[in-house]
Amino acid sequence: MFRIELRLLALVLTVSRAGGADFPAVGTDTGDGFKIAAHWSFHYRSKGMAERRAIGGPLRSLDAPLNNEREIIGEADVSEEVNKSTRQIRAVVRSGRWSIKISGLHYTEKSGDRVPAGDDAEELGEFKHAAISYGYDEKLKRPTVTFAVTSNDDSKPQVFQVPYHPLDESALGLKVWLASDIKKAEFISGVSGGCTVPFKTSYLYYRKRTPEDGSSTNFTEIVIERLPREVEAEIKPADDYEKWVPTLTGGAAFEAKIVNPPGLRADEWQFSLADVSNLPGVCNDADFPDDVKAAWQHQLTNFSPDLVFDFRHYGRIDNNFKPVSKPWKELHTAKAMSAVSFAVSCLDWGGYGRISAEALVDGQWIKATWPKTNEEFIRIPWALTDGPASHIAPHAKTAAGQEKYSGRDVNEDVDKTP
Repeated sequence: MFRIELRLLALVLTVSRAGGADFPAVGTDTGDGFKIAAHWSFHYRSKGMAERRAIGGPLRSLDAPLNNEREIIGEADVSEEVNKSTRQIRAVVRSGRWSIKISGLHYTEKSGDRVPAGDDAEELGEFKHAAISYGYDEKLKRPTVTFAVTSNDDSKPQVFQVPYHPLDESALGLKVWLASDIKKAEFISGVSGGCTVPFKTSYLYYRKRTPEDGSSTNFTEIVIERLPREVEAEIKPADDYEKWVPTLTGGAAFEAKIVNPPGLRADEWQFSLADVSNLPGVCNDADFPDDVKAAWQHQLTNFSPDLVFDFRHYGRIDNNFKPVSKPWKELHTAKAMSAVSFAVSCLDWGGYGRISAEALVDGQWIKATWPKTNEEFIRIPWALTDGPASHIAPHAKTAAGQEKYSGRDVNEDVDKTP
């Protein structure tokens, strides 16, 4: 019960801190193309005690080591920020302070008595850099997230110099004697820490204590938290899609990807064709040509869907996907991927339908949206809204090629003969 209460308290504190004036809310635009995507908090505590007695012969005490107690504390709040257009991700330290305190400088005589060697000293500072990235654990077969924060300016750790009295070299004997001059002992200061853990969309909690034996005098503990995080996916057509026209044995190219967080792999992608036309034959009820039937392994009939995923290619030639089952309107990836390119095959000059994508992340299916319409599907052929002519490609022309069909009255009948 006590542990549960502490954890809930930590979550409440994190939420309060994240809602402060210095910590913009999730979804806030930063003004330079990035938006706040998540809040992270970092907690660090380390204690260490050195207690070694003087060594050497009965008339020697100069080997007495300088003993001390050390305590380091650090707290940092970091915002995870994403630019979906450029697929960039950055971590910004919003607040954070650390301190190191060296106390109880002393020598310990062979008898066990302590001899003070200097005053307590403390150094304070701020966290300066943070990083967040996404990867994949091939052994666990799971996407991962890496978080790191540091107070260092570069790869070298900071050094904290603490004044102390050295031992008097002229005083040999059973006792420790201090010299009057001052030297400085160097201690590594500053705080750095991080973790690489399986990605999850819910509240993320990481704790590492070294050692785990419950020692209260010598230990290092890191706690990293992140509030629940959304995942966003997008689906887009090829750049020339607006000019694409359905044709027999033609195809339209699409891409789906995780845009928030960039680089995160979905465990699986599912692509679905819906509202697909089933016009008889291939053009005004014309039969499939024999060469087309042969090329498609004699699997097609005049009543096959007009839009399909190529069962000859996916799961057979391209092993990034699973084999496609009849009626060939669902396509699944065979491995974890961040972005996927695929194509929809067309089997009729008048084919139409809708294509959608979903990404499986942390056990949840995330629907991809088309940014141009903010809808969870793309119309085939190109159209931004539903309407009487939305099944007609904007650039589709008459058989003679003189005039486009798009924009004409769908009830028009100008033929001189039936």
